[in-house]
Amino acid sequence: MSELSFGKRLELRRKNKGYTQGYLAEMLGKKHRMTISSWETGKAEPSMSELQQLATLLNTTVGYLVDGTPEGEGIPKGYKLVQEEELIKYNRQLIDLQEQLISYQQKEIDRNKS
Repeated sequence: MSELSFGKRLELRRKNKGYTQGYLAEMLGKKHRMTISSWETGKAEPSMSELQQLATLLNTTVGYLVDGTPEGEGIPKGYKLVQEEELIKYNRQLIDLQEQLISYQQKEIDRNKS
């Protein structure tokens, strides 16, 4: 999609955010800036997990970093990607609230019968 390589897109996004290689490496929990340098020069590639972290830290998408897919393409306006764990947490909270509502309504029904 894009003429730029993954490494060049990574470098541009990093510099656009004002991050040094060392700072980005630190944010990713890496010991040396050389990890970022090797990604930017194409000598190594990040794992999928690292790609996801990079996208988050650089305020972009994995698609943009990997192949230059325009940001925002593929996600309809008004929607947001969430991690599976976060979605599960929200669903559990919703179930808890629904159970509380049902309990409250049952108490009201019982109270009105008395």
